[in-house]
Amino acid sequence: MGKLVGATITTLIVVAVISIAVSYIRTHQSCTVGLSLTATSVTVDGPGANAQCTSFINGAASVNGAASVGYQYQAGAQPGGSVICQQDFQGDVVTVRDQGVPSAAARAMCVYLATLK
Repeated sequence: MGKLVGATITTLIVVAVISIAVSYIRTHQSCTVGLSLTATSVTVDGPGANAQCTSFINGAASVNGAASVGYQYQAGAQPGGSVICQQDFQGDVVTVRDQGVPSAAARAMCVYLATLK
């Protein structure tokens, strides 16, 4: 009987640890996409980060109406440059960065994000 109780407690602890880990992974996602031909990057942090980045890539979201610019996915890349703007969007935090002088693309992306509120 003592072994059964010990095994049950161990199983419950393992299940609890796995549940906590899965919950943490789902709510603490982060990804970065880079705007093609620029030093502009967009980082999304939050439970919907991966879906947001996939949406950017698949939709090739337009900047100043230039849909052909598109996005390149930088999986696991560390974003570089200065923060140009940061916006809460659908439970996620979206941060636009640019290296050097903020480009027109970075500023346009911030204007675009502001319209999504």
